[in-house]
Amino acid sequence: MDLVDKGDNRYEFILMKKITFASVEVRGNYMTYYVGSGEDQTKMVFKRAK
Repeated sequence: MDLVDKGDNRYEFILMKKITFASVEVRGNYMTYYVGSGEDQTKMVFKRAK
């Protein structure tokens, strides 16, 4: 898996050099991304462990 810095605290996790697994945003101790779309979309938030 590769990590691509998209700027402005946004990153993409890329599988096998071509498939975007997740687009995330990092702010402070939190990483956020969305799963699904439309009414089924869920916001995932992860907090950095101390």
